[in-house]
Amino acid sequence: MSRKIRVILALLIVLGLLGYRYLSHRVEGGSATGGRSDATAGKTPAAPATRLGSLAFKACSLDSPFATEAIEAQCTTLPVAENPAAPGGRKIALNIAWLPATNDAEVEPDPIFFLAGGPGQAAVATYPQLDPAFKEARKHRHVILVDQRGTGESNSLNCKAGDDDATPALAAQQARTCRDSLGKRADLRFYTTTDAVRDLDTVRKAIGAATINLVGVSYGTRVAQQYAMRHPATTRSIVLDSVAPNALYLGGVFARNLDDALALQFGRCSKDAACKSKLGDPRTQLDTLLATLRTDPPMVSYRDGTTGVMREERLQPGHVIGLVRMYAYMPMAASLLPIMVDDANRGHYEGLMALSKMLASELEEAMAMGMQLSVLCTEDGAQLRAGVEGTPSDGANTLLGNDLVDYLAAQC
Repeated sequence: MSRKIRVILALLIVLGLLGYRYLSHRVEGGSATGGRSDATAGKTPAAPATRLGSLAFKACSLDSPFATEAIEAQCTTLPVAENPAAPGGRKIALNIAWLPATNDAEVEPDPIFFLAGGPGQAAVATYPQLDPAFKEARKHRHVILVDQRGTGESNSLNCKAGDDDATPALAAQQARTCRDSLGKRADLRFYTTTDAVRDLDTVRKAIGAATINLVGVSYGTRVAQQYAMRHPATTRSIVLDSVAPNALYLGGVFARNLDDALALQFGRCSKDAACKSKLGDPRTQLDTLLATLRTDPPMVSYRDGTTGVMREERLQPGHVIGLVRMYAYMPMAASLLPIMVDDANRGHYEGLMALSKMLASELEEAMAMGMQLSVLCTEDGAQLRAGVEGTPSDGANTLLGNDLVDYLAAQC
């Protein structure tokens, strides 16, 4: 598999799963709000800086890695108290981007707030690839992007991700290291969905909107639901994409959902005579590969998909399981799994290893681990620990098993 193809595939995975990596390369003197100044973008300046409600915005550009042009926007920050009970204490500068309605003669008063997933994604970084989907809505409505506290440029709480095959004990130690490091500049008690909802309403008031429309994706649907629950009078509408019900604890159904998704995807190969003849039963192939890796993980020489440097590392079951899970979010990428697994069972492991490592790097940059744990451990930690203590788990007899739940519970 060529380096170019590996790069494209890895980007497709990230595109389909957890939002879209923000490839902004700011330089000194550029925008400090997650966009780029027009000088650094090298493009025609956006509309002059203007005000929306009480906020003063400056022209900026949001990078779009799959588009030929950046998205012109207006950017600003809004300081809010980290601890709502201590308004005179430490502040968080919420990073905000405003995409004005394209038909400025007929602008509706209720803007759209886009809420990113994760938890851990930044709205400003995630939005550019989704802009075409908002084309019609943007004709008459502004779009407001607020990096949720702990993500993007809103005091990002990011830490290095753990190893692919880390034990719960190691995961717990990594979480403690992350907590101790971030605790020097943040009070981690105040980076939850409740805090995010309060921030959203603060922004709503600041821009002078009587009502707003919420568009949430994945974890963003939890934020949307909780905003609507707490502020029904100011919620005009909500759109929920890939819904995470409030009664569902994050992580608890991942294993079962993955197996169900794989059964549907692999079933397409089994029903196709040519695919079945060449690749056999993809799930059996995957199980065979994992059994091999658990018994004797091979040392693999592979070319780093980002730098092109040759590296060497043992291919562990966790590498493959993690890659399979991420691929399952996008049918276009998932359709390649039977081919890659068959290739690995023939002794060609370098493709799987290169893609796994590249994906891990992309996700580490896209997700703020500290913020993610602040949300999960505060809101879902009790249910996670209950699963470890013996409550029946949806992960029994699945590819992912209960490892993810055990891992998260140990971190919490």
